[in-house]
Amino acid sequence: MPMRLLRTMLALVAVAVIAAGVIRAAVAQDVEEVEDEFDFSRLEGVEQVVGRTFSMDFAALMASMATPEAVEDMAYPTGIISAIAVVAKFDEVDNAEAGWEVLRQSFGEQAATMMGVEDAVINEVDVNDLADNAAGYSTTVDEDGTTFNVSIILLREGEYAYISVITTGGDDATEPAEAIAEDMIDEDTGDGEGEANEDGVYSGGLWDKLPEEGADTVAGLIIAVDEQIYPEVDDTTEE
Repeated sequence: MPMRLLRTMLALVAVAVIAAGVIRAAVAQDVEEVEDEFDFSRLEGVEQVVGRTFSMDFAALMASMATPEAVEDMAYPTGIISAIAVVAKFDEVDNAEAGWEVLRQSFGEQAATMMGVEDAVINEVDVNDLADNAAGYSTTVDEDGTTFNVSIILLREGEYAYISVITTGGDDATEPAEAIAEDMIDEDTGDGEGEANEDGVYSGGLWDKLPEEGADTVAGLIIAVDEQIYPEVDDTTEE
């Protein structure tokens, strides 16, 4: 039982990583071709793209398994395992809508392939009333006898495009994915370009549209990584 639980949890982490790869692969392609590397610069008028990945606090989880009894009593996680939030700023509405359309076609036509899930059934989610442009997709995956769900919400409101990806250990993933996407629309951008604190977590500028750790939409999760997706940041420190 304990080893099976750990294997399942590792599988859930893998799905979260796959979901992040879906975003990159989808935007990398020109709808007809998925390339090995993504390049947001091919989206006309895109100015900045930032992303934040949340995960379960696995360090705390492992620490809680200090005794054999604790391991035996541990239940399979059913709630949110990971959350990914991405926001892209375009120079004008028309380019934002065109960029969103590339995303929609990418996910809609090749989601199963990009998610790397054999024989995955991708279901469309009705989210048309959430934004100026909206699309949603969901799938269910069985791993080692455990079912977990992935939902992806793609929205465009004004000059911004939004992506929300939720992975759960069996609970519905669409509602929390919608909640994150809607909250990003409602949030204002901050001042400046954004700055990172000592933990690498950004605030200010476009980053202020992303959920903060402790927000209701990501309750129980911690920030795993913040990423300036476009333009790429040269963080080399060679002297």
